Amino acid sequence: MATSYAPETILEVRRYLKPITGLSDVELGIVNNETDASYHHGWSQRDTDGSDYSWDESARDSSHKTNAARALDVGMFPRLREMSAWIVEQCRAGAPDCADIREIIYSPDGVTVLRWDRLGIRSSGSLSHLTHTHFSWFADAEHRRKVGPFQRFFGKAIDMYFGIVTSKPEMYASDGVRSRLLPQGAYESTVVHLEAAGVPRITYPSLEALFVGMGPLVKDDGGMGVSEDELRVIMREEIAKTKLS
Repeated sequence: MATSYAPETILEVRRYLKPITGLSDVELGIVNNETDASYHHGWSQRDTDGSDYSWDESARDSSHKTNAARALDVGMFPRLREMSAWIVEQCRAGAPDCADIREIIYSPDGVTVLRWDRLGIRSSGSLSHLTHTHFSWFADAEHRRKVGPFQRFFGKAIDMYFGIVTSKPEMYASDGVRSRLLPQGAYESTVVHLEAAGVPRITYPSLEALFVGMGPLVKDDGGMGVSEDELRVIMREEIAKTKLS
């Protein structure tokens, strides 16, 4: 039996998201070769008892019998919920670069799991989606680019958020790739400026929590990749290069 493979168009999404999110290939999962009902595998790994929704519910799937996987799971990073909800809204609005998306299973708040289903068949998902978002595409879109919605999200005019670390009297700004310590004395004026610009605030319980998923500033296991003092130097250099509005 042939095994499923990751098509180039979904690999392109993974390559785009890796440096932005700091997630590994495993945390940006594409292929699952188990024989079950899932967009994570191709035709040869389908569930053959007639209950495989990923092949049976749409002619856009059943008409294109490929062994390419048709899904991507995006693991937790600080903007996962914001990104997921934004792409769902783009799907609802009929954005052309979302036309091939079959479903998005996500959590908007870390408590409830929702599913946007283009066919209107399902509205929920397993609790595993509290910490990752599932994107799937119809099989007939195997060779069409899928990276567009993700590029548009991270290319928005306001693509910053600022994090308040509750255990320290400090504030950090982030663009989802790298976080920056705001200079001392700039807290109040900067908060007013960012909130006026519509930049969202996120509260973190610790400095470590802030940097989970921040790419080059953390190790693969989510621990601090550099010392706190070294990190402060990096962020002070970075904030000097960053326009926050």
